[in-house]
Amino acid sequence: MTGDVLWSQREGFRATIANPGLVATLRETYGSSNTLANPRLRARNREKAKVLIGEKLPVFTTTSTPNNGSLSLAATVTYLEVGLKLEVEPSVQLDNDVIMKVNLDVSTLIGRVDGPGSSVAYQVGTRQASTSLRLRDGETQILAGLIRDDDSKAISGLPGLARLPLVGRLFGVHSDGRVKNEVVLLITPHVVRNIGLPEASVISVPAGVDGDPGASSIRLRSGQMGLPLGRGNGPAPATDPGDDTPPEAAAAAPEEAAPKAAVLVLSTTQQVEVGGAVAVTLQNRSGASLRGELGYDPMLLQPAQSGKDNNGRLSFAVGPGGQRVYMMRALPKSAGQRFDVRVDSVQGAGPEGAALNVQVEGQGMVEVLAR
Repeated sequence: MTGDVLWSQREGFRATIANPGLVATLRETYGSSNTLANPRLRARNREKAKVLIGEKLPVFTTTSTPNNGSLSLAATVTYLEVGLKLEVEPSVQLDNDVIMKVNLDVSTLIGRVDGPGSSVAYQVGTRQASTSLRLRDGETQILAGLIRDDDSKAISGLPGLARLPLVGRLFGVHSDGRVKNEVVLLITPHVVRNIGLPEASVISVPAGVDGDPGASSIRLRSGQMGLPLGRGNGPAPATDPGDDTPPEAAAAAPEEAAPKAAVLVLSTTQQVEVGGAVAVTLQNRSGASLRGELGYDPMLLQPAQSGKDNNGRLSFAVGPGGQRVYMMRALPKSAGQRFDVRVDSVQGAGPEGAALNVQVEGQGMVEVLAR
């Protein structure tokens, strides 16, 4: 296109010169992502459960086989799992604690690599974590720290000037990139069904003797050197000829003079592993109401009912003819040790509220096997 320019209109024109060093690029890109997976697995006791959240990438492998002077090619495909893989193996304890073996694998696709021929391979970045946890029913455990942080920086512009501090961005384009992600895993076990603990009456079964099956087991108490002799089982006790007391009254006199006492039988699980449950059974073999405390080392045992050590003291109350079972857990420091669970400050009260002496039988020896 051509035309004439009048000199009288020269003041309406402007002259410009393009300078590539003065070209500015104003651009900002911001993005955020939040990928949340909430898988729920239901597994049987001591069996593995697995979940994969991601994709499977096909990988082709070509195999050449000579055939009558020529090569025949055969392609096979395998799949590479990329994403989040979680594998758990729960073990439910009698006190509703859950021991879980957890394997977490987080992998991402970085790039593609072309191999010889038409084969294809992939470059995969991975983060793995493997641990064993012990959690109560409904307790949440957080596994974190699987962090990936990538920083990148690129500069394009006039040589030398674009790298100047502060004013360098006026002579070039600076690209800064930062990618940071972290995988946080929250595990909460819930016990759907568990094996119920048997009653103390089922745990302790009276065996008796041959002449009286089903009776309580024979126990030698303090002050007893032998079995009492009744009628028909031996000669009657000798009496003083000058004593006018009837033989029946003389035989009943020691029984009336003897103080009344209640009997409390203590029994415990004799051998357990570290983390196993120790059953402490208290059996009241009298018509009195018994109260007292169980004493133990809080560094070695922990009550399963309360979830705290109670400073090594646990109060108990057993009704007339009743039984109580207290569950405790062997702590890690008890490995390879033998210790006692004892009964302290026990008191007895009769039906009318009269104080009675209490005699404790049995033993509370516990042995924790070393790992």
